[in-house]
Amino acid sequence: NILDVAVGEDAPVNWVTDWCQLRALIDEYNKREPLAQIPTNIVDIRHDFAHGRVISKTTMEPLTLLRFSKPKGATTVVLERKFSLNIEWMREQVELVYKAMDFVDQTTAWVLRKRRILQGQVSIVPIFHR
Repeated sequence: NILDVAVGEDAPVNWVTDWCQLRALIDEYNKREPLAQIPTNIVDIRHDFAHGRVISKTTMEPLTLLRFSKPKGATTVVLERKFSLNIEWMREQVELVYKAMDFVDQTTAWVLRKRRILQGQVSIVPIFHR
């Protein structure tokens, strides 16, 4: 279990530890599992925190997350995303990620069972005991 690895210890390279970009990882998963698609807007949440800027007018106001485009020429950028980092917004983002994880877990289990049925490894006829 990857959660059992301590800081400083080696971990195996797998879909969790791979250094590929998150969008590429999700795209590859979605290509392999068309019935268990991960919503790609999860990547935007990650990009917002990784590439955005958090600011506030005062220490008494909520923080605002801003994400800008790459420069257009030498002097301007476009404001692409803007969010007030209030508790409700944070909960919505966490819920979105958990829903995607739960959906993938449930759908992947269904897809694996369907594959086993199609390969004749699992019977679809229920077994009744007397």
